[in-house]
Amino acid sequence: MRAEIVLIISLSELLVLPVSAQQHQNVVETIEVTGQKPLQLYFRLREQKRRLFMQVFNQHINDEDLHFICKRQTPTGSKIPQKVCKNAFDWRIEQEIVQEEIQRGNMLGAYSVALMGTKEQDILRKELVKTIRQLLKENKQFLSVYSDVKAADDAYKKAHRRKFGSFSKYRR
Repeated sequence: MRAEIVLIISLSELLVLPVSAQQHQNVVETIEVTGQKPLQLYFRLREQKRRLFMQVFNQHINDEDLHFICKRQTPTGSKIPQKVCKNAFDWRIEQEIVQEEIQRGNMLGAYSVALMGTKEQDILRKELVKTIRQLLKENKQFLSVYSDVKAADDAYKKAHRRKFGSFSKYRR
C-alpha cells in the first residue's frame, strides 16, 4: 500500500512540469468514454417523456375526467412513497368505491375492491383510447411526443433485457 502511494506522488510531481504558454495552447486532449448507459438513466428518460406526454395530453383535451393526475402513494407493504399517475376518473371512482366499502363496514378490503374497477371505468378507458387515437391523427405535436415516449420505452426495455437476460420482465 505504501509503495503505491509513493508511486502516485512521484508521478504527480512529474506531471506538474512547467510548460510554456505556446505548448500549452496547442495541446488538445481527446477522451473517449465507451460503455453502457446505466439502466436508471433509461428509466428516468422514459419517465420524463411519459410525464411530458401526459402534460401535452392534458393541454389538448377539455374533458377533465380524462386528464392525467399524479399523486404520491405508499404501496402496500412498503414505507417508500411512489409517484402514481392515473386518469382523473380512475382516482374519482377508486375514492367513491373505497368510501362506499368503508360505509358498508369493509374497512380492510375497501381498497382491494376499489382496484377491481367498474363498468364505468371500462367505458371511460375506451373513451380515453379513442381520444388518444384522434389526437394522434389530428395533432403533430402530440404525435411527436407520443413517438418520443414509445422510443424511450423501447430503449428502456431493450436495456433491461440486455442487463437481466432471461430474467427480464420484458423478455420476448
